Amino acid sequence: MSKVIISDTQNNEIPEIIKNVFEIFGVEDKVKDKKVLVKPNILGPFPPERGVTTDPRVISAIVQELKKCRSKEIVVGDNSGSIHFDPFKIAKITGILDASEGCYRNIAGEVLEVKVESKFIDELFISKIVKEADYVINVPKFKTHSLTTITGAIKNMFGIIPGGKKAQLHTLNRSIDEFAELLVDIYQIRVPDLNIMDAIIGMEGVGPTNGETRVINKIISSDNGISLDSVMAAMMGLKPVTIELLQVAKERNLG
Repeated sequence: MSKVIISDTQNNEIPEIIKNVFEIFGVEDKVKDKKVLVKPNILGPFPPERGVTTDPRVISAIVQELKKCRSKEIVVGDNSGSIHFDPFKIAKITGILDASEGCYRNIAGEVLEVKVESKFIDELFISKIVKEADYVINVPKFKTHSLTTITGAIKNMFGIIPGGKKAQLHTLNRSIDEFAELLVDIYQIRVPDLNIMDAIIGMEGVGPTNGETRVINKIISSDNGISLDSVMAAMMGLKPVTIELLQVAKERNLG
């Protein structure tokens, strides 16, 4: 049975929270001598206070803890939606480049074509590291989304797709229902092993970039992304049963 842990960042230091999350989910034994992908939300060149991208303090704490666990290789990376910007410049602006302590990589540099179980697409190019990694830590942001209502663990895995293909896929599916199905199809290419959501500064309204910031001071962790997104939705005052993304995932017994 999946667990969802809600941690308060007002009364606890972020590194201590991440250490506790690793202990609860038995991460050390799973990542020792393994290749680990840390997948933040690096949507674009936004500083942390904008509430658009994953807080670099969370990434720093995860990387430090993985190093203590003696992971063989740690890769921090995402495929930004800003395809005309240098990925390293974007990572620098977001604070994630420095927070990664030498582990950041432009994961768009090496790609792999994979078959997708989907009625919309047959194959898709994704970042090669997604399939190479022994363990994937998904680090989404607590935000609303103007199209999918929420953008959390499921939607963050859309970032395994490099280049401008994400924009094309947005237009491929004309209805919200179809796009939700496609997002779950992509999520299932590589279901994350652990999800650690940055809910320190969230976003409400017209997300994922133009909404209003909301101080939440939480980190939400789960070994199941659908369970995590359901809790996030409830915290937003939404009913998970009304969110198409979550209903598609539940119909597939993903959470």
